[in-house]
Amino acid sequence: MTLSEALKMSLARYASFRGRARRSEYWSFTLFHSLAVLLAMVVSYLVMLANPALAIILYSFVIFGTLLPHLAASVRRLHDVNRSGWWYLFGLVPLLGTIVLLVLLCADGTRGPNRFGADPKATGSEAVKILRRNRDGRALRNRVAFFLMAAALCGATAAPAFAAPSTSPGYTAADQAAFAKLDAGLGTWTCVDTPPDKSPDVMTVTQQGNFYVLRETGDDPSTSYIRWSHALQNYFATVIADSGLVLISSTASADPYNGTWNVVFPPAALAGPIPPYTLTLTGKTLTESGQYPDPKTKENVQFKAVCTKS
Repeated sequence: MTLSEALKMSLARYASFRGRARRSEYWSFTLFHSLAVLLAMVVSYLVMLANPALAIILYSFVIFGTLLPHLAASVRRLHDVNRSGWWYLFGLVPLLGTIVLLVLLCADGTRGPNRFGADPKATGSEAVKILRRNRDGRALRNRVAFFLMAAALCGATAAPAFAAPSTSPGYTAADQAAFAKLDAGLGTWTCVDTPPDKSPDVMTVTQQGNFYVLRETGDDPSTSYIRWSHALQNYFATVIADSGLVLISSTASADPYNGTWNVVFPPAALAGPIPPYTLTLTGKTLTESGQYPDPKTKENVQFKAVCTKS
């Protein structure tokens, strides 16, 4: 079975938990599912820079749109080795369960019919009949077209509410006022850090369209993109370090320079819990304090930066 035929097979049985699936069908669709999720993560991250709410919608659409067919394909693959779909729950058992499930998903199916149906490799099997019915690709094109139409509808519906620029006339006076509060950070700031940096730490904040862009030097130079989100009624900051580290944080505080910011990306499940940090602005002095995880000791280290506006 070719890759194209395997994808046609899985899409033709989009939410069918009956029957059997041979290894080529399952693993081809698993590859497709993994690439789709990876692409969704990249696109959502790029959209996140402009609009976090829309990014969440797009990512959720792809995740939930491919979750059901992948689960169905997994159950049919277990059927092919004469195991009930309930064996899929073995994946919830740490390590051992994952190994058992992986072995079953990689095993060759039982020869001939079993209690779940005919051998998918047989000439007269359901799988072969489905391939013949979908040989011209019309069923596949219909499903892809439906998927794309749903994505377009989702984006078109969300765009007016989630993607309007912060300076657009459609925003309320409260939104405009919240956006304007970021002006307090404009300019050049000289910072004194604890623990001290070996290189001079200077922050330069400028407004570029709907973002306030903060460029910081020091031992770990980075560029931050800060904006107000109309949809979530929060401030968001995306920090991209020159070393490649990416952090996204938000605050529900009415004043972005006097409040607590919480890290929302990377999630704690991937990177471990990252403590929040606090900003305090008094006159021309901005103080940032909090903790950060030390990559060597894996322990949280207290830090403080006192920045003075030039």
